[in-house]
Amino acid sequence: MSFRYFSILWILSGLCSLPSVAKENKKLTSYYCQSHREFITTLEYMRKQDHYKMGEVFSRDIAHQVSNGCTGAAKRFVKIYELLVKVEAGARSSAQFAVELAQKSDAHVETFMGVFKNAYEPQKLDLDVLSSVKIAQRLSSDYQGDVQQALRDYESLVSFCLDEQHIGASAPQCALLAAEVATAGEGHKESISKSFQKLYTWLRTDSSTGVSMKKAIEISKTVVATHPKAVENFMMAYKYGLKDKGLNFSANQSLNFAMNITQKAVKNLSERSGQERQPAHKKDHP
Repeated sequence: MSFRYFSILWILSGLCSLPSVAKENKKLTSYYCQSHREFITTLEYMRKQDHYKMGEVFSRDIAHQVSNGCTGAAKRFVKIYELLVKVEAGARSSAQFAVELAQKSDAHVETFMGVFKNAYEPQKLDLDVLSSVKIAQRLSSDYQGDVQQALRDYESLVSFCLDEQHIGASAPQCALLAAEVATAGEGHKESISKSFQKLYTWLRTDSSTGVSMKKAIEISKTVVATHPKAVENFMMAYKYGLKDKGLNFSANQSLNFAMNITQKAVKNLSERSGQERQPAHKKDHP
């Protein structure tokens, strides 16, 4: 092999590696942002506050943390900070909490603000600041799912719970119930509030069930927590259990049967999915 031919091969081999290098560089720079802008915006904002008593060192530290959130972090920080300071949550603690949400998306911030206002404002639930923050935090920064869906579910559940035609509970009770049910929808894309409302209404209006409000709430919470689509499964199992030509159960027995069947459906779905992912030879030979 001549030296010239070897040199050409060496050059070509180097060129062949360039696309992968380019891809790697593209991957590394895909999250690039003007972090200096987020830092400067945050620090200058903090310096202009009338109640600025936290000092330069603290404010710079806050600005550094906010800049980790990259594009839009300063704007997210300001939104949360101003909301909390307005309700007298304390400037220093408000700043520290706002930093946490500054690292999240705009949707997380909007959800936090929506849930907080719904819980805190006097014309809504009129809860105290701490309770409102805890509920809003659970459905935003701590939520592992579609936070916009969580907000819609929460607001819908609060309205349903407060309505005398449905549950008619107190504001604090409705806030906790709405938060609990909305949180149960964390791993699902479907609306969990609609499923809860459908099952609760059916349990309370179907003359055969005879369940109390409290029991209807507990059953509905348990069923929709397995999956938002589990309601239909539960209802069909209950009706079959009650039929003379079905299982000829009492109402209470049918409810227990339906709960058991519903929980099995989710388990079997998981097991079936796992089996379908196995190679063919493993299916045939366990």
